Amino acid sequence: MADFAQQRPGKRPTGGVSRRGRSSQPVRLLILLGGLGMGIALLMGLAVLVGWFGPQIEMARYQSQRASEQKGCQQNLGRIARALQAYHDTCGSFPPAVT
Repeated sequence: MADFAQQRPGKRPTGGVSRRGRSSQPVRLLILLGGLGMGIALLMGLAVLVGWFGPQIEMARYQSQRASEQKGCQQNLGRIARALQAYHDTCGSFPPAVT
């Protein structure tokens, strides 16, 4: 070390960890913990939004499914009506109500 001190007069020999490296480690840790905290806060906010809007989304999905089922029923009734009309056109009367 004496040789190193002679090469840099008036300077202390640098060995091991510098002050800058030691002080930046807690800062890095705080930044990491802050980032993790923000990530957790965002996930919690997302969970709250899903909790609020989940029932409305489910209700809209149910109403959409019900509307598509009703549309299918209306289409089936239209097919039955056209079939009855075709029977009437062919035979001159509607089919008997009870067979």
